[in-house]
Amino acid sequence: MTGMYVVMWQTNLKDTQLELESARTLREEVAGAHKDLEKRYKALEEELLHTQQDLLASERARKDLQVEKEEIAEEIETASRLKIKHFYCILQSMAGLIR
Repeated sequence: MTGMYVVMWQTNLKDTQLELESARTLREEVAGAHKDLEKRYKALEEELLHTQQDLLASERARKDLQVEKEEIAEEIETASRLKIKHFYCILQSMAGLIR
C-alpha cells in the first residue's frame, strides 16, 4: 500500500507542477497583453490630445474666417452705398443740366 501512496503522491506532485507551469505561462501572457493594452491606451490618449488640439485650431480658424467674412460684407455694403450715392449725385447733376 505504501508504494501505491507514493505513486499517487508523485502523480499529484506532477499534476501540481503542470498546473503551476500553466499558471505561470498564463500569467506571462496576461502581463504581455496588459503591456500591449497600456501602449495602445497611451497611443490613443496622445491621438485624442492631438485631435482636440486640431479641433481647437479649426474652431479658431472658423471664428477668424467668420470675422473676416463679416468685415468683407461690411466693406461691400459700404462700397455699394458709396456707389449708389455717387450714382445719385451724377443723376442730380444730369438733371440740373437738363433743366
